[in-house]
Amino acid sequence: STSIATLSSQNDEFAYTTYGYTGTLLDNLLLEVRLNDKKETLGKTGGGQGPKNAQMWFNLGNGSYDAYDNGYFADGGDSRPVKTRNLSVTWLPEWMGSHEIKGGYQWFQSQRNSANAQTPSNYMIYFNDFINTARDSGGYLVDTSVANRALVVGDADQTFMEWWQPIEGATTKNTVTSFYVNDKWKLNSSWSFNIGLRHDNFKSQDDLGRDNFSISGVSPRLAAIWDIQANAKHVVSANYSVYLGQVIQGATDATSPAGNPIYRAYTYIGGNALKTDGSINLAAFSSEPYVIDDPLTLRLTSTDKGMKPPKMTEVQVNYKYDDGTG
Repeated sequence: STSIATLSSQNDEFAYTTYGYTGTLLDNLLLEVRLNDKKETLGKTGGGQGPKNAQMWFNLGNGSYDAYDNGYFADGGDSRPVKTRNLSVTWLPEWMGSHEIKGGYQWFQSQRNSANAQTPSNYMIYFNDFINTARDSGGYLVDTSVANRALVVGDADQTFMEWWQPIEGATTKNTVTSFYVNDKWKLNSSWSFNIGLRHDNFKSQDDLGRDNFSISGVSPRLAAIWDIQANAKHVVSANYSVYLGQVIQGATDATSPAGNPIYRAYTYIGGNALKTDGSINLAAFSSEPYVIDDPLTLRLTSTDKGMKPPKMTEVQVNYKYDDGTG
């Protein structure tokens, strides 16, 4: 930008909290519990160095998209907390060989809580270059005042106003709830097996109580290991596993009001664009917008109800020979 008033610093805040417990309940029964919370707030302060009620102005005429008079965003920031909860029990029984049976519950939730106000005043004005384009010896415009900005009546390609109306309190939550059990079974000195099964449910909800999606999947973890001479010299193994991935938060945010303010664009119809106190003069613009995008009523972006989580299937067959020299 060529306007110092549009420049600002962005203050981000991060905090992490972890609680954990590991205990031996019986000689062959172990318990582990972990709770993790991450606090993340991006841009707690917004706007530039101009007055809080100052509008942002954009120059359409020079092709550089210069901004004037104020900076982006308003105070409040974009909150993106993450929470995880994990509980697992490990049982070590001795029957038909030895077992390490581990079962557990995992819960993961990522949120976005953001009104995403685009400017301190929520308005932006676009104008068609400057009337007097005289420059000083350093190459800078002598006069960038509002009075020197060309406003063209009735042509939205050259002059228009945007109104970004933030939706306060809008939140999207992506939640993954998982249960699993896995048995590492050593039958004898030659044979070992791994038998596991995992169930994941992926759910996305927005602040209006709508389910953007709710999808589930089951993934096995199966393996067999044969130590041919029971001395680790010749070992053959095979495994089959399925892994499910979560749907990316950024993609699901697009279907929610969280971070997606209502957008309206208005044509300039004449008169002073600002009032004497610097606030927007709505009378200088058309009463009805020529473009509107309202995620509350005109939900143009939605999630395919037939969507499935990303899935990877892994199949391996291995032979390992140890010649004794490492």
